[in-house]
Amino acid sequence: MRSIYSHVLCLLAGCMVGVLAVLIYQNRMIADHYIGETLVAEVGSKGITLSEFNKVLAQRGGQYQANVDVNALLDEMVLHTAIVQYAKQHNQDKLFEYQQATNNLLIGKIKEQFLNSELAKITVSDAEIEAFYRQNHADFTQAEQTRVAMIYQALSENQEKQRTLLQQVSTSALEIEIANGFGALAVEYSDHQASRYRGGHIGWFKKDLKTYLPVDVVATTYSLDIGQTSDVIKADDGYYLFRLLDKRESSVKPLQKVKAEIHHKIIVAKQKDMKQRFENKMLSSMSIIKYLDNLPELENTKKVNEHPPSF
Repeated sequence: MRSIYSHVLCLLAGCMVGVLAVLIYQNRMIADHYIGETLVAEVGSKGITLSEFNKVLAQRGGQYQANVDVNALLDEMVLHTAIVQYAKQHNQDKLFEYQQATNNLLIGKIKEQFLNSELAKITVSDAEIEAFYRQNHADFTQAEQTRVAMIYQALSENQEKQRTLLQQVSTSALEIEIANGFGALAVEYSDHQASRYRGGHIGWFKKDLKTYLPVDVVATTYSLDIGQTSDVIKADDGYYLFRLLDKRESSVKPLQKVKAEIHHKIIVAKQKDMKQRFENKMLSSMSIIKYLDNLPELENTKKVNEHPPSF
């Protein structure tokens, strides 16, 4: 019995020596790894150096470092280090989501160093704004506009009778004030549900701008005088009758009114150009080979996007 007991004690002693040897070896490895560094803690195979601690202290406390509880901060760092090592031991750092998060962090850091600081330096001079204004003069020209009332009828079997009726409506409209458009005549004769209860008012139309109405039909409104009613116009979908309520001649917006808009457009263009140059720099710094034939064939894939992805 004593012999068995002695044997068990020997085994336990051997195990303890083995564990102690591992710990000593591990500590020696940590010490060797951090030669020249002052350690404030050892967590598993990872040491926490004084320089690392001071960086976290400066980040956490800022100008109030003296108020930080250094013991509590070290405990927090020890816990975080333990969790990170545990995660790595269980291969959490091999997960795709982890790698993506790490890559995105690196991308953000590179952009912060090489792109964002340059974007912040972008300026626009008055000379650039004036040049843009001259070169894009048409963009700041307000096209001629007309505000009209309309009576619309879908084509019927007796189109001649329909035309005659609308001609009579055109004559009757002269007795109605301009502001009222076609007044009650629109309720009685128009098939356009959106405007018939509003005197036929359909709002403003810009010249040469496409609308839900046939272009050639709308074009007739620009030849009318204010208060005048058009002839009955036949189109593929029905008959139209217009009354001109108001008109705005074409005009050019003065530079001072569009200066802020132009400034924004130039800034956006410069930012886009700078981002493109940044992406080109990143791509040209590497050897890149694409194996497009290895891509999955998806039903909704129209074309391969050759541009680098946005992050």
